[in-house]
Amino acid sequence: MPTSGSLRLLWLSDSSNPHTVRWVRALAARGHEVLVYSLTEPRDDALGSLPGVSVESAGIDPLLAQGSAPGAWHKIAYLKAVPRIVQLHRAFRADVCHAHYASSYGVLGILARLRPFAVSIWGSDVYVTPNRSHIHRWLVSQVLHRADLVLSTSWTMRQQGLSLANVSIAVVPFGIDMARFAPRERARGEPRDLIVGTVKALEPKYGIDYLIRAFSILVKNSGLERLRLVIAGDGSHRAELERLAQHLGVEGVIQFLGSVRNEVVDEVYRAFDVAVFPSIEDSESFGVSAVEAQACGIPVIASRVGGLPEVVADRQTGLIVPPCNEHELASAIAELLVDAARRSRMGAAGRQHVALQYDLEHCVDELQRQYATLLA
Repeated sequence: MPTSGSLRLLWLSDSSNPHTVRWVRALAARGHEVLVYSLTEPRDDALGSLPGVSVESAGIDPLLAQGSAPGAWHKIAYLKAVPRIVQLHRAFRADVCHAHYASSYGVLGILARLRPFAVSIWGSDVYVTPNRSHIHRWLVSQVLHRADLVLSTSWTMRQQGLSLANVSIAVVPFGIDMARFAPRERARGEPRDLIVGTVKALEPKYGIDYLIRAFSILVKNSGLERLRLVIAGDGSHRAELERLAQHLGVEGVIQFLGSVRNEVVDEVYRAFDVAVFPSIEDSESFGVSAVEAQACGIPVIASRVGGLPEVVADRQTGLIVPPCNEHELASAIAELLVDAARRSRMGAAGRQHVALQYDLEHCVDELQRQYATLLA
């Protein structure tokens, strides 16, 4: 164990994932040396240019690595990465090896016999993968049992992890950069549109179709004027969602922004009057977007699934609604749109809530404490 307080950290994680980038930047800023091993090539140089950070990739097709390519059972091909991970561990002399995502990087870490070994569960690795077959469930369970430290980003997901393995699981949330995700003053003057918005991948589990239906109800029945829905994100469901908007006759007041670079997503949140996250599956295990929106001072409406009720304080920082119910969702959106003062109070409360629970610096402090406990 190093005597200076700085650590050499071998991270097995997707180097392009915004959470990976955020964590590694924060750890490097505290003097830790981080080597990130990623199955896929980084999409940019967000990490490789940082002092104290190096990135190596197995160069695997992203669709194959995510299990969404045709014939994805051939994913076993990435096991060829194991010998290289062993070499890196020996050469780098890592103090802590940390895999993010139990069902892929966690498996690689166990096969490479990394020690000391931490595993973070992220969502579908404990909600979806174990249900694919008895073998998948056994494999994820083995990773959790064999890890020296298991971390979860939410208490809700911790419970799901415990249903797979009777092990100790600590909670270290995804942290939010409070300086970057911050409110801004709205310009006063001419009347402007009331903007309902969301930032999500356009996949069925996130329930964006229910948001479009709810917005259609508002446009036609609420009596509110100058309404606009902004949908930021891309995915396999986009064409179907655009057709739904056309079918409901609201395509003229719905804007599909497409994929938004992580560097500017805070600007997108700040344009919203209300942020909505209508997910329909419990694998929405944390709700990072809901936390980011609240940090920007935006009241949030979210479904009662997964970790969303954990990060949104119902009737204080936003509203929690039943999933898969466009009428309840439309009613909640209208409830906030008609009351600007309430939106302002909820936005301020949301900002304070995130500062107390999810500030990035506090979360990095907790991660360092977990590392120290592991090494002790």
